[in-house]
Amino acid sequence: MNVVVAENVVGGDKEALMLNGNIMPQVRYPNISTSVSGIAAEDWDAFTARARQDNIKYQDAITLAIKDLAVAARRGDPIEWKAAKNAPSRAVRMHDDTRILINELVEEFSYKQNIIVGTAMHMWANRPSV
Repeated sequence: MNVVVAENVVGGDKEALMLNGNIMPQVRYPNISTSVSGIAAEDWDAFTARARQDNIKYQDAITLAIKDLAVAARRGDPIEWKAAKNAPSRAVRMHDDTRILINELVEEFSYKQNIIVGTAMHMWANRPSV
């Protein structure tokens, strides 16, 4: 299956970029995969442990973490932004709306994606139990 996914102007002539639909399937969209580096292993461990404790899927937990950070930061709460560490890249699955929210936070607060995600994970994992 061939689909037109983008239009490109080259030298005044319009050329459409054709991609084979079998190469880039979007069956899981709006859930996407991305990777984040610079998050300390102890923050990953605390985050996943808290998600297991609360019986929440990791994907749902990252959504909650990012949304909680967005609310707190936009409200003007003091945020202890987590500096990036020398840590390997790890895959993260999230809803596309969560990725869009991360990009908005990057623009609003001038921190890189890994700082936003790492801070959100740290805050969410260490929040008080209800």
